[in-house]
Amino acid sequence: GGTFIYDSSEVAGSNDGTNFDGWIRQYSGAVNIKWFGAVGDGLVDDTDAIQAAIDFCESNNTNREIFFQGIFKVSSTINIFNKSINIKGENQYSTIIRYEGADNTYLFHFTGVGSSNGLNHIQDIRLSGSGTNNGIKSQGNLSSLNLIIENFSTCLYWEDLPPSFGACYYKLYNTTFMSADIAIDNLYGNNFLASGCRFSNLVKGINISAGTGDTVISGCSIEGITDYFISHTDGSSCAVAIENCYIEAVRIIIIMTKGDLTFSNNNIQTLGMYRGVYMTGNDPSYPLCLFASGNKWLIQQNL
Repeated sequence: GGTFIYDSSEVAGSNDGTNFDGWIRQYSGAVNIKWFGAVGDGLVDDTDAIQAAIDFCESNNTNREIFFQGIFKVSSTINIFNKSINIKGENQYSTIIRYEGADNTYLFHFTGVGSSNGLNHIQDIRLSGSGTNNGIKSQGNLSSLNLIIENFSTCLYWEDLPPSFGACYYKLYNTTFMSADIAIDNLYGNNFLASGCRFSNLVKGINISAGTGDTVISGCSIEGITDYFISHTDGSSCAVAIENCYIEAVRIIIIMTKGDLTFSNNNIQTLGMYRGVYMTGNDPSYPLCLFASGNKWLIQQNL
């Protein structure tokens, strides 16, 4: 349905979503994924329809927002190239994208958005995997809001950045990572912020790689991590801040070999086998600078 106006000059641009043999859809606001044939019932494979909608938005210089409503089955990687795309659902509980792709493949692959040419954004959606495939692979700027990423091997992986990109940033707000081998791998770039996020039921939290500048974890809930929450052991310098967080049942909160750590105003609880805070491996040529203040420690040994 909808309103269409015929334009004979647009016949060659038919895309079966906003242009049907020259009949041009009249709309304002976001592009609805269902215009391109997505069903959203959780049963029909919507991969091709989602890719077609994204391809349209990438070619459209005036509107790059895509709206999802429903439960969507995806069977292979959705690719987003060189543009600022805003992927938005109704909310993170009712809008679900279930990824049924092969092991070690990714649901979304964002590429080519550097510091000077925009930002990819995803919000109000739940991404759910099979446990052996992966969530998002991103190169360049990315932000999220009210996002749940669950049941993946790797929830979020950052590709190494080309030198031409310069400084890039990653900003995650109210984003949940849960039931995965690792939440964020190869964190690579310059500035990273996780604010109001939840890291739950994970083997590992965040693996920081070379080139990372400031990494700030603020107001987050960090719970049920059987290995480490943050690891930065490649020898490059960085600054990490963990502030105003709730931390429970985390075996190792942070491992750093080089850089500065601010660790303040956190509520830390450890249960049973968990060891709480463990610092190791400082490089004597670049000593670790630790600032710790205002932490609340509650240790409960439950047998």
